[in-house]
Amino acid sequence: ASLPAFNAFDAFAMMILILVVLAIHELGHLIGGFSRGMRFLLFIVGPFQWIKTSDGIRFSLVFNLGSFGGLAAALPDPDREFSPQMKRLVIGGPLASVLLTMVCVSIGMLLPGKPGFYFYFVGGFSFLIFLVTAIPFRAGGFMSDGMQLLELMRGGVGVEERQTIINLMMQSMAGTRPCDLDQNVIERMLKFESLDPMRQVIARFYAYLSKTDRGEQEPASR
Repeated sequence: ASLPAFNAFDAFAMMILILVVLAIHELGHLIGGFSRGMRFLLFIVGPFQWIKTSDGIRFSLVFNLGSFGGLAAALPDPDREFSPQMKRLVIGGPLASVLLTMVCVSIGMLLPGKPGFYFYFVGGFSFLIFLVTAIPFRAGGFMSDGMQLLELMRGGVGVEERQTIINLMMQSMAGTRPCDLDQNVIERMLKFESLDPMRQVIARFYAYLSKTDRGEQEPASR
């Protein structure tokens, strides 16, 4: 059967549906993390952002192409083992996408015409998101969900790097001044030989803030 005729409203509707698909993928990450006791930190879909601050969860508009496709983050429970929490967080996104694909394709098979096409469109785009995120790869400072999962399963230095940086972030968000951050952790973090350039930047950023706040100008400059 031929495709139904489309108009400007259909184009707008498809843009909204793309945001819905991205939102469900990112919500999958959060739900996976919540199931292991993690706490909400950040949720971005397109230009819409929700972020946890000291004054509660705040909504704002952001126009950063780096996060336009969607981003979700949650803070681990320090009283629980780190890796299982992160694995559930990482797996949640691709799992939500593949489940959405199965549901939408099944419904699309039952509906004729344009309604059926919409469900096929959502299912197909969701499956594309699943493939793009589940395939292990690294691009600059970005690691796909599949690559993150492999790192977590291997364990070792990569997991230690991630846990150390997240712990420092949690201390800072709790109001700890840079000068009061654990200096042994700072020094250990600087010795990491990370393959992830973003972790190298974050490690040096925290070290710089800490040394500057302590008045140690020579180490801060280094």
